[in-house]
Amino acid sequence: MRHVAGIETHEAGESIGNKLLGESVLRNVVPFLGIVASAVTNWRLARRLGDTLRRYFRYRRALHDALAQDESLLVAHRVSLVQGFWLIFSADGKVTHEEAAILGRYLDKTQGAEKDELQARFAEEPEVWLARLDQIPAPQRAPFLHSLCVAATLDKVVSREEEELLREAAKALGLPFDLHKVEKMIEGFQKTGVLSPDAHVVAAATGGRPTAPAAERLS
Repeated sequence: MRHVAGIETHEAGESIGNKLLGESVLRNVVPFLGIVASAVTNWRLARRLGDTLRRYFRYRRALHDALAQDESLLVAHRVSLVQGFWLIFSADGKVTHEEAAILGRYLDKTQGAEKDELQARFAEEPEVWLARLDQIPAPQRAPFLHSLCVAATLDKVVSREEEELLREAAKALGLPFDLHKVEKMIEGFQKTGVLSPDAHVVAAATGGRPTAPAAERLS
């Protein structure tokens, strides 16, 4: 909630300012209308905050489930993975409140030089990130791509820019890109709000196993 509140601060401040101005005008014209305006504004802000929090926790749960696949992936390639999330989230030109809150949480999970490196990489072009993916060992490439696909499907739609980035990432990792699997993830989110069990087959295929404590350190 602290992350979301920080993201919402500027916009909420504008809304409060508009509310106070509106109430002042209404109070001078028709006194009782100020009460109505205040109630409507409060309801709208509360509803928006509630919707943002609901999406944020759904995103967090989905990425936690995906990242629990491979502990070594989190330890050794945290920066590249979070940079990939940033590129996915910003591919369509707009980062939502809940996506920004997720990225903010990941930044909080990094410390020192690693945090400075991650922040610096947010300014890199996608091509630089793609060229660096060949450093990821073969056993960890499938879970890495899987986590990127989950990040792209969180909002229940994959834009053309996100799909293109996923295809390029798969190519850089030497893996096939399965659009059908991505679509199945979206179906699962639409039906239940969480990843369906068959979305985790990557763990069996790569020898990984759920490591919830490790996933919690990142997600």
